[in-house]
Amino acid sequence: MAKGILTAVVAFGGAAGAGGQELSQGLELFEKKTDVRDSAKKVEEKSMPIPTWQQNEQPLGESRSIAQIGARFVKDQTEIWSSPARLRFSDLQWLVPAGGFAAGLFVTDNGFSKHLSRNPARLSHYNNLSNAGVAALIGGAGGMWLLGHAKHNEHWSETGFLAGEAALNSLAVVEGMKYSLRRERPFQGDGSGAFFKSGGTSFPSVHAAVAWSVAGVLAHEYPGPLTKLMAYGLASAVSISRVRARQHFPSDTFIGGMIGDLVAQHIYSEYHNPDLGGAVWESISHVLCAPGRGANAPDCSARLRRNWLTAKRKTPKQPN
Repeated sequence: MAKGILTAVVAFGGAAGAGGQELSQGLELFEKKTDVRDSAKKVEEKSMPIPTWQQNEQPLGESRSIAQIGARFVKDQTEIWSSPARLRFSDLQWLVPAGGFAAGLFVTDNGFSKHLSRNPARLSHYNNLSNAGVAALIGGAGGMWLLGHAKHNEHWSETGFLAGEAALNSLAVVEGMKYSLRRERPFQGDGSGAFFKSGGTSFPSVHAAVAWSVAGVLAHEYPGPLTKLMAYGLASAVSISRVRARQHFPSDTFIGGMIGDLVAQHIYSEYHNPDLGGAVWESISHVLCAPGRGANAPDCSARLRRNWLTAKRKTPKQPN
């Protein structure tokens, strides 16, 4: 038995010695292929655009100086105000319907507002309701930011910070438009909502812009159906209440809400860290860029590439 085992060991050793050179060559070839694949991957990753959230000098959970926040605000405002210059032909797919709807509201603003109740108690009720709705959204976002720092939850911190950032940028845009266009409120003048009148501050609605900007960030950071229902439902209640309180015309709240939503999309898309969770915020143009509807067009390719990068980052690496 011992002799047989010894013979088998010697035989195996001889076979191993004979195949050792081939095995060594095979390993060297495998390593070379792996090196080539890794080099190609590194070149590919270097050619990919770096998301803005990765370019930030410090994580969102750390304190920022006033200068850093101010510089970021100026950058965002520059991009927001110059965004019409970057419109593409595909944007007409949503701009034309939205513009048509807004035009219809402008035409019917006066008649609709005149049929609303003018009871002081009811007007006060809706006015308080709109203020409470905005306060709830801002308070919720601010609470998440504070609790995120206290609990060391970076997702909460980001949600609160981006919601506040979106609200601040929306406020700046809407205030600039209000004091430039100077539209009279429903209770001012003859109630027709004339523009370029002294004291006019109706168009667009600040309440609607702020509410929809905060709601947009919350609904995408936590994209569950209940969160979306609560966030967008509350924003809708704010917009409707501003009209019922005769503080705004329907077109004021529609345009204000659209501005808030678009600004929130810009802030979220630029600074959201996908590693924390949340959903990809698809632009209306990209949603319409479905297969068979121009998905290979140049204006769609950039968004598709960004979404691919996000999905790739979330996909766990598989062993070779």
